[in-house]
Amino acid sequence: MLPYFPPFTIYAPTPVGCYTYWNYQCGTEVMLYTNSPWAITCTPCPPVIAPDKWVLFMAVGNHPLSLIRGTGSTLIATTNLTNIGLTEGSAPWAGLLRPRIEFDNTLRQDLNVKYYKVSWRKVNANSEITNPPILPTEWTELTPGDGDVYRHYAHMVGTTLVIDPYQLGPKTVNGISNLLEIPPAMPPLGQWSLPNVVEDTASAKFPTTTHAPALQAGKYQLKLDLFDNTGSPVNIVTTGIKYVVPTSTDLTSTINTIEADASGLNLVHANSMIITLHLDNNVCNAEIPAPSLSGTFADDDCGVLEYDPNNPGSVQMDYFASHPNGFAKRGFSVYRGSNLVLSESGNVGGGSFSRTETVANLLSINSPGGGCCIAGFSENLSVDATATDGWSRQSQYDRDDVRAFVLTQPCECKNIFGK
Repeated sequence: MLPYFPPFTIYAPTPVGCYTYWNYQCGTEVMLYTNSPWAITCTPCPPVIAPDKWVLFMAVGNHPLSLIRGTGSTLIATTNLTNIGLTEGSAPWAGLLRPRIEFDNTLRQDLNVKYYKVSWRKVNANSEITNPPILPTEWTELTPGDGDVYRHYAHMVGTTLVIDPYQLGPKTVNGISNLLEIPPAMPPLGQWSLPNVVEDTASAKFPTTTHAPALQAGKYQLKLDLFDNTGSPVNIVTTGIKYVVPTSTDLTSTINTIEADASGLNLVHANSMIITLHLDNNVCNAEIPAPSLSGTFADDDCGVLEYDPNNPGSVQMDYFASHPNGFAKRGFSVYRGSNLVLSESGNVGGGSFSRTETVANLLSINSPGGGCCIAGFSENLSVDATATDGWSRQSQYDRDDVRAFVLTQPCECKNIFGK
């Protein structure tokens, strides 16, 4: 979604002088020609339904706050101190987070509110979630080292369309560092553009792998503050500014909102808006030990299991699928040749799993030829992290494992199916 802009007048024939002569007939259509870059049409931005002078903390990446526990009004009834900060699907956050914030244009135009700042802190106790400390010393500001924030604008140079960057910050104003500029309604030339929707909708950058490494997984908070054009803090009460969050889950249509200090949300503290996110940059674990038949394990070198055709028994296939805090999904499958024999999936839970299948089934399931007497198998395990950056699942934390084994008879090949 492009930044929200109110209607912009390209041409208005005012004031109209007395005795103005119009050389067209009243009631007929008039065609006006302009070389204004604002006349380049594009898909209109979805409207934001909010009180005047709004600041909309809309999303983390492309994941709306309406679908995050603690900021989603429809999730209040099922949100508690354990799951607050997770997505509606109970996924944590990881990687480079890009908070997405939209501003009513009247902030810059009428109130001289030109800058904002995003800070972060680790939650040390559950009581700090609902009553976070406000002192600046309790927070760490996002700096240029965390990543610059840009918007891009498109304009014509002759007959060539040019796209240029517009840096929002972080920047220093009158000695106040780490300020980010509220995007102006109009760029220096042309119109705003989205050559990279991920970068061009980011309002700050929070590299959690640096600030919240795996061993420090848990609840973190982001704090949003406003500053005027001189870099001085803004009093949201005297200026009438309202922090809002979306109630809509579709960011491509009309954005309905609710005030961030509404009952059950309570996200406004003094002049700041504070949200809680559960971060987890931990890596998954996937391991398949040797399968066993009647207490005998397949050796790691050849992977052979010998069965008695008169009493074939069952193969036990153990596997381990885990995540330090359980934020992962597992998938386990067994193939004979190219044929799928069995599969199962689910949460990682306690991390230890076992699947037992008869030799007869392993040699015959999904077999066009009616069954094998000697067959090669592969056990395949995938453990996928559920963590997200708001744009995509953080698959760099996934882990996989595979193991092969062979079922064979000790001597001649005797068909156990009577054929």
